[in-house]
Amino acid sequence: MKKKTLYITCGIVATIVGFITLLASYTSPLSEAKKEIKKAENAEELVHIWNSFSKDVNASTSKKIMTAISDRAEELEVEADDMLVLIDHLPKGKKSMNVIVVPDLSRRIIDEFNNPGQVANDQLIIETIWEEFVKISKFKKQSNDFFSVNVTDLDQAKGTFSSIANNLRLDLSEKGRNQPNRTLFNDSLDQLVKTNVSKLYAAALQQPLGADYKFYFRRYLPNQLKTSDLKNNFRNKLVIITDGYLEGENQPADTKIVGFEKELKAAVINGTIDQKIKQLGLSIPTLAVDLSHTDVLICEVNERKIGKGYHFEILQSYWTQWLENMGAKSVTFIGREQSTQQTQKQIRQFLKK
Repeated sequence: MKKKTLYITCGIVATIVGFITLLASYTSPLSEAKKEIKKAENAEELVHIWNSFSKDVNASTSKKIMTAISDRAEELEVEADDMLVLIDHLPKGKKSMNVIVVPDLSRRIIDEFNNPGQVANDQLIIETIWEEFVKISKFKKQSNDFFSVNVTDLDQAKGTFSSIANNLRLDLSEKGRNQPNRTLFNDSLDQLVKTNVSKLYAAALQQPLGADYKFYFRRYLPNQLKTSDLKNNFRNKLVIITDGYLEGENQPADTKIVGFEKELKAAVINGTIDQKIKQLGLSIPTLAVDLSHTDVLICEVNERKIGKGYHFEILQSYWTQWLENMGAKSVTFIGREQSTQQTQKQIRQFLKK
């Protein structure tokens, strides 16, 4: 009996020792993945590691592996092309929206003949964009959404824009690490934005200057656009509020119509306006700006009375060709509506898509 008990005891001890040895030698998939990630030297190796370890782990472990890969990619300072490889083959980061509003503060805002009540229209549009931004961003758990109002040139708004610029931007990436988005939004912030939009137009009315969007695209826009990475899946939303005539201060018009009225009007009627602008060599020169992750909305386009019935199509062709040549993800071109409610509806749809 004693011998049998001894055998049983030895068996139990052996089982326990074996189990402890197994535990000591066991390495979790997460630990293994992290070891491999530390040794990775390029994007292809990081993708291979993800493909090898992500299939048989739970969501929590998968998220931790992605964080380790993202951190390693930052350590390696991967080039833009390699980052695209990672973005294409790995799970997308959290969705974030970058809204950029650029109003045309040229003489269109004082042209009551062609654009009656334009300032009120513009302010309503910017307020609608802000309200929709808040609606979309406020109850996201975590995101790095961004909102800003820009001007095409710092000389616009009588050179005072810098003094109010900080009150016309909101960067959710600046909040605390675990701070919910909703804690940043309140009635005081809404009023601050509204007040500073009014200040912007009050200053612009004193000294309206031609809006040089070509200069803005070349000088300022590249720094305003957000690029996706492994942690953030950005979608840029660029809203341009303009009558559509690209006319910088003391410069020839980029949307050339004068001197070509007969040919361009005939092309509008024939449905060949795109081809005619190219044929006449009138296209707006393409700039070295990448809009491939940017949706563009041009709103409040309003043909002048001298071009009623055909300027709209000409302006639409100029803008659309120009933006598409820079790779714009989408271009939405809408005129000044008779109903402001219709304009607001179109803006909301644009920001949601």
